Amino acid sequence: MRHFSNDSFRVRDCALLGKVEGGSFLGPSAGAGSGTVNARNEMLEKVAAIGGTDLNILSEDAVPTGTHSVGEAYRCPPSR
Repeated sequence: MRHFSNDSFRVRDCALLGKVEGGSFLGPSAGAGSGTVNARNEMLEKVAAIGGTDLNILSEDAVPTGTHSVGEAYRCPPSR
C-alpha cells in the first residue's frame, strides 16, 4: 500500500480493482477519530489483499453506534 486519499485525481492513471468497505463499532464518542482510523485500516488491509496500491476514500460516516467507510481500491503504476 502506498497512498490513500479522497482525491480521485490521484488515481486517474490507475486500474480500478473494486469497492472496499470498512467499519468499526467505535463512534465519535470514542474520541480522536478512533473509529475512522479503524475503518480506514480495515479498508487498507482489503486493498492490499487484492493487490492494490492505493485507496480512494468515497465516504466516511460516523454515528454514535460506529463508523462505516467506503472506498475504491486501485493498482497504480510504480512510476507514479
